[in-house]
Amino acid sequence: MSLSDIQQETIEPFDALVLEQHAKMLAMPALMKQGFTQLKDALQDQELSASGFPFTVYLDLDWAALNQAGALKNLLQMVFKRWHYQLGFPVDGAKEQGVLKTASFAGGPALTAVHTGSYAMVGASYKELNRWAEDQGLTLAQQSFEFYLNDPKETPTDQLKTRLVLPLA
Repeated sequence: MSLSDIQQETIEPFDALVLEQHAKMLAMPALMKQGFTQLKDALQDQELSASGFPFTVYLDLDWAALNQAGALKNLLQMVFKRWHYQLGFPVDGAKEQGVLKTASFAGGPALTAVHTGSYAMVGASYKELNRWAEDQGLTLAQQSFEFYLNDPKETPTDQLKTRLVLPLA
């Protein structure tokens, strides 16, 4: 696992087709696979192409609590906490379709970096980014984005690249 290209930048606003979910960490991989397939099918049905990489936005994050949690609490959260998130594809002109909704994400200042390696290890990159933000005196908003830069079906696990975007408050 590695984390590179930590920087502060301004993110452009974008529109997306999203699927909102609440799930425990251990259930997420299967739900995400199913959800991204559902989103891809909807884009194909609407004859639209994504204008960017697939993403997950985690909502309602309490960075202070997550950073102060010890190993046992983190383990318990992985098993019992229900995370609130949306899967999506950036796209203009999508129509809502059943549980799939359109969403607009505001741009603005954010902390960004690229995580290379297993999705299961992205938590360590978040901790490093949080330390970096704290050292710089930055306050993080209560959400984070993960943009998946390559396809896990075609890319070895140790070469997966995830762009982390943590909006600033």
